[in-house]
Amino acid sequence: MRFISQIARPTGRVFARVSLILLLAHPSSIHIKEPMMNHKPARFTLALSVILTLLALLWMPAGPARAVSQIFITPNGSGDCSQASPCSLTNGLALALEGDTIFAGAGVYTAASGNEVVLLDQPVNFNGGWNGAPSGGIVRNQNAYISIIDGQNARRGMTINYTPSATVYPVVSGWTIRNGNATGLSDTCSVWAFTGVGCGGGIYINGADPMIVSNIIHSNNAAMLDTGLGGGGGIYLLDSEGAIIVGNEIHGNNSNPAGEGWGGGIYIHNSRYQTYVESNDIHNNDSSIIDEAHIGSGIAINNNLDGIEVTNNQIHDNGQASLSYNGSAIFCQYCSNQVNIESNQMLDNHGDNALALSYSSPLVQLNTIINPGSNTGFYFGSGAAGQIINVFNNIIARHAETTFTVHRLPLPIPA
Repeated sequence: MRFISQIARPTGRVFARVSLILLLAHPSSIHIKEPMMNHKPARFTLALSVILTLLALLWMPAGPARAVSQIFITPNGSGDCSQASPCSLTNGLALALEGDTIFAGAGVYTAASGNEVVLLDQPVNFNGGWNGAPSGGIVRNQNAYISIIDGQNARRGMTINYTPSATVYPVVSGWTIRNGNATGLSDTCSVWAFTGVGCGGGIYINGADPMIVSNIIHSNNAAMLDTGLGGGGGIYLLDSEGAIIVGNEIHGNNSNPAGEGWGGGIYIHNSRYQTYVESNDIHNNDSSIIDEAHIGSGIAINNNLDGIEVTNNQIHDNGQASLSYNGSAIFCQYCSNQVNIESNQMLDNHGDNALALSYSSPLVQLNTIINPGSNTGFYFGSGAAGQIINVFNNIIARHAETTFTVHRLPLPIPA
């Protein structure tokens, strides 16, 4: 119940977050219909219908009530967006307003032009896995009725953008997001201390606070250029004040298979307050063998000074057997002691080190760090004398050279 006490922002979403996390703490009280994947432990197992019902009722700002709508789409839809007559993705998104729910049928959703397949700039529920039945109760099963957003290696899968007129906190659930490519999308693309050459191949989030719940995000590229940095092959999160990324499988993504990159699976930049990355399966990211610096092949966190929770994730088989790959499980730079890295399984990652901290003092506790393919289990590089690190009750074992390395100077990073 530790999370409940930390959720204290005076926004219209506070009670919804508390209610949802209370349910997460007591899954035995909910009938489990279909877990997302049954081949990994520590999965997010609440029925999505329960989550989305709660969100529809509670995750809305205070204000005049409006009758919310249900919108139904299919890849070839041409109707009026009703259950009996679904419409296209483009028409469904255009019709959706704050609080509405979009149900997407099985099939592949693409775009012929633009920077992304899907643009979300309203607080809506965006759900894949609908069975497509023209009447009766709404049935969703993302394993049986697979809804796919495919960037066709030509554009980003999804963009979730801040808009001045509203706080944007959509719920994205039950989708497979693949083949996104953000090469050249450098506007509002910060990677380390530079403007990147591509950010967020699968999902790009800028200034918004979405819930990304129980999706499969794979085979996306943030950038494919040797002239600059790519960031966030699977998910890129910038300037968020409370995103929740939970129960997803994030695999086979690349920050930059042609050059330098940060965050093959997830890249988090300058985000704060309560951001959660929990119970995800993050594996086999930054799989391209290249002699260029790759930082945080599983998760890279940069310039985050407020509360970020990275907990209960399976982070495995990321990076490559090269000294160019650092923090192949998790890399944290300029992270304060408000960042919590807890109860993660960091296993069989490759590179110079598995967990790396640079100019950082996060709380690192109760993690299992076993990576025979990495030279070092835990690397700490400090830029100041006397800097304190907070490391408690972790299992760190079976690394090629050393278990724990401490340097006064920070880890080398690309110039």
